[in-house]
Amino acid sequence: MCTIFLKMKPMNTLFVPLLVAFLAMGLYSCKKDDTSDPACENTFCTEQYVSFQVVIKDQNQMSVALDAFEVMDLDNDADYTITLSNAAFEAAQQSGIYPLVEDLQLQTIGFNKERRIRFRGFINSRQVIQADNVVQTDCCHIDITSGNLELTL
Repeated sequence: MCTIFLKMKPMNTLFVPLLVAFLAMGLYSCKKDDTSDPACENTFCTEQYVSFQVVIKDQNQMSVALDAFEVMDLDNDADYTITLSNAAFEAAQQSGIYPLVEDLQLQTIGFNKERRIRFRGFINSRQVIQADNVVQTDCCHIDITSGNLELTL
């Protein structure tokens, strides 16, 4: 029994420093790489991934299949439309759920900003639906502060 304890003791003494090193690397990996905003320079972010979608239904609560959609900044005409693969776009058409904004766009939108954005949906090249939202960012995540994410055609 003592032999087993002695063999395990060196592993236990290595465990704590390895655990601390692993946790430190994990925290470091959460630090923003882009420090273009000085306020974000020493910010540590959670690994939570935030995304927002627009749900479009018709009067009968059936999913609406758009042919195309776009998300534009109302102040500077920047295009924030998330490009979907063919399979993802088909899934969006079947579910009526289309991407609006996500954390991956944080650098494009800007850190610690508030933006007015417009979602527009098209069927047969004709705009059939539109919704305005206000997006707010911090150093780590994006949020919707006003607007409607559930739309009825």
